[in-house]
Amino acid sequence: MKIIIIVVLYKCKINKSRTIRSLINIYRNCPQSFTDTDIIIYDNGQENQKLDLSLTKNFSYIKSENNSGLSTAYNYALTKALKENAEWLLLFDQDTKLPENYFNNLLIPLTTANKN
Repeated sequence: MKIIIIVVLYKCKINKSRTIRSLINIYRNCPQSFTDTDIIIYDNGQENQKLDLSLTKNFSYIKSENNSGLSTAYNYALTKALKENAEWLLLFDQDTKLPENYFNNLLIPLTTANKN
């Protein structure tokens, strides 16, 4: 099941984002949750940031040139999701903390429903 996740930052360092830190934590403890998942970090801040590429190939960084807001970021992710036939598009801001069992709770009911 293809999943596209977008995390929109504004005046926030990548390593300070609760959302990104929780996604990284989930990845480290349960990498199989990210088998077919792309995570887009869309930065509306003023400074260009570097993404630690050792995180995982699943993460990518997009720098907005002019703080284009949430709608531009979300439309970018939607276009990518449609192009890649993603079944899920998850939209997050920078301060959402995801519990460790987030993907298990999200995906297990879906796989059970698809079997019926």
